[in-house]
Order: sequence, then structure tokens, then C-alpha cells
Amino acid sequence: MLAARSLSLPLPRLDPALAIILLLALAVAVVGPFDFPVALMTQGNVPVRLLLIAVLTLAGAACARRAGLCIGGEDRRWPLFALAAGFGVAVYVCLIDGFLFRHHLPAEYLQALQGPLSPRLSYYVQRAFQENVIYRLFVFSALTLAVAKVRGVDARQLPLWLVWAVAIATQILNVSVNISLLEPSPAAMLGYNFVRYVIPGAVWGWTYWRFGFAAAELAHVSCHIVLQPALGTIV
Repeated sequence: MLAARSLSLPLPRLDPALAIILLLALAVAVVGPFDFPVALMTQGNVPVRLLLIAVLTLAGAACARRAGLCIGGEDRRWPLFALAAGFGVAVYVCLIDGFLFRHHLPAEYLQALQGPLSPRLSYYVQRAFQENVIYRLFVFSALTLAVAKVRGVDARQLPLWLVWAVAIATQILNVSVNISLLEPSPAAMLGYNFVRYVIPGAVWGWTYWRFGFAAAELAHVSCHIVLQPALGTIV
């Protein structure tokens, strides 16, 4: 019994930042899964989906707390950095989709970008928020905790290259189960998937590690607020 207790994760304190994130995550989960593994596990059952998202949120927060990661924004600069990161990634993706890979983009994707902005923006903002909860708060926190325990240090003491490696691995998992498996693409498009999806996801992971999970959420959501209107114009 004592051994089992010692191995269990401490329940996170439901501080204001975590409470807000949990409520927003549940609100998004009511609308839809936005994630293939979540959709597969819940089979359209909204109460089960709500329960799963709540468990992932609280388990991720518990891992973050044990690893020494911050849920709310850390230091007073975090909102400014998050907005700058979101804008920077939006410009980066515009260069990728609008110029470097413009002639390789699927016709369905281009057609979607020409559709009405409001539903597309709503979809991507909600998907971005839920993606962060699943793959940054839960997966990245758990992997970072495991790596920190192996190295015997606090997560904030991990070398920067290792933080980026964990962030990239986390996003490769996300891209693999939500894009590569669902939308098989030629080998030539693997490079596109990496620069288009993995690198931005790694930026959100590093932002979480450096400035807190709230900063990663703000950065990712604000990116789409800039990105979706811009892509509809230039692509």
C-alpha cells in the first residue's frame, strides 16, 4: 500500500489558471474531439469525452507540478512573448504554405482556405486549444517528467537541446496520429509535414517549458487568429 502511494502522482492544486484551462478544455470537448485518438476512444459519446479530457488535463497538471513546470504564465513578460511567438509562427507558416510549398498543397486544403473565415477560424482555435491540452499539458509534461527523473534534475534544469528533443517527439506523435495516418501523403511530403507542423508544435512545447502552459495556449491560439485570415488571402 505504501509503495503504491509513493508511486502515485500528487493531485494538482486546482489553482485559478488550472481551473480556467480545465473549464475551457471541457467547453471545447463538448463541441468535438478535434483529435483522432480521442474520437476513437470516445466514439461520439460526449460525457465520456468530457471525462477523458478532464483526466488528461488533471494528469498533465500533476506531471507538470511534479516536474517543476508552470501552468499559469511565468514572469510578467509571458503574454507579450506568447503573442510575439504566435505572430512569428503565423508568418513562418505563411511562408511555408504561401510560397515554399504552394504548388504541393492538396486541392482540398486550398479549397478549404477559400471558404468562409468564421467557421474555419472557430475550428482551428478550438482544435489548437485542445491539441495543447492533450499533447503539451499531458504528453509533453509526462515525457519531460520522465526525462527529468532519469537525469535526476528539475525539468527547468534540463539542457535546452533535450527540451527541444522532447518537444519535437511530442509533436511527431501528434502529427503521426492526426495527419500522417489519416491523410497518407507521398514520401516527398514528409519534409513538408515536418517544417509545417512539427516545428511550430515544438515551439509551443518550448514556450510551455520556458513561460508556462498558459503562454503556450495563448501563443498557439493567437497564431491561428493571425494565420487563418492571412492564408485565405495569400494562398
